[in-house]
Amino acid sequence: MRISLTAMATATAGILLLTGTAAAAPGTATPHKGCSQTIHLTTTNGEITQVDNGTPGAGIGDLTVITGDLLENGEPAGTLGMTFTKIQQDPNDKTTVGGGIFKLEGRGQIAFSSMQTFPNDQPPVGIKNAITGGTDEFRNARGEVHVVNGAPTGGIYTLNITC
Repeated sequence: MRISLTAMATATAGILLLTGTAAAAPGTATPHKGCSQTIHLTTTNGEITQVDNGTPGAGIGDLTVITGDLLENGEPAGTLGMTFTKIQQDPNDKTTVGGGIFKLEGRGQIAFSSMQTFPNDQPPVGIKNAITGGTDEFRNARGEVHVVNGAPTGGIYTLNITC
């Protein structure tokens, strides 16, 4: 059986259209606004909740939940939510693994995660988190979140976003 070139081209175009694998014509793709930018955020009205899991007292499995309002250039920008689970507890420091979301009103969300070690009873300082994705304006985001002071009231976060 012979198939005409026109029928084959039409069928191929239909398959590409249905599967979303057709490439855009050169010059027609527009990168989203979230590509290659730096965002400086601080937190206010923060809260920390400690959940004592496992053996009573400080130890592996304990959970830290952090929330706060975000400010960008001193103006309300959204909210921050993080959870970190302790995976190692030493006499002087602890190691946690976890992450969270920066929800920027009207712009989208930026997800991040990390494993970090820092002194007991002190907020993390000089920590880097991996940006693992986002939504809306930040839908293809990658990069790093640099934490100058991780305290929920007055935390300072620099998001270096790439795509």
